[in-house]
Order: sequence, then structure tokens, then C-alpha cells
Amino acid sequence: MDESVLYSSLKVLSELLMKHYGSKVIMLIDEYDVPLAKAYENDYYDEMVFIIRNLFEQALKTNDSLQFAAFYPSVGQWCGEK
Repeated sequence: MDESVLYSSLKVLSELLMKHYGSKVIMLIDEYDVPLAKAYENDYYDEMVFIIRNLFEQALKTNDSLQFAAFYPSVGQWCGEK
């Protein structure tokens, strides 16, 4: 997959949803920290940070289709799990 397609995927999805339903999108991003933790454990953290940064930047910063977004970390983060 072309990286630009990946980075713009959430923005394109929200644009299509807004077009279909006629209202802005609420984006709920659950367990966003899990891929980062796995990447850290497996020595590809910098690459994952780059991907997630670009994905969220496209989806959240310049997205007229977005009403708001909320991030929810994994449950373990709240319970003190490692």
C-alpha cells in the first residue's frame, strides 16, 4: 500500500461518512497506545511513531468532516499494568 493512502485513510473515511450521513463525524480512537507499546518492545518504535503521527495529523488537524475526536488508552494504562 502506498504510504500516502495509509496516512489519508481516516480522513477519507470521515469525508465519506459525512457525505453519506450529512453530518460531521465523531472519531473515537481506542487503545491507540497498544501499537506503540508493541513497537517499543520489538524495536521499531520510531517507525510506528512516524506512521501514527502522519495518520492522526491527516485525520485530525485539517479535517473539515470532523466534529471532534477522543482518544482512549488501553485499560492496562489505567490499572498500572505493564
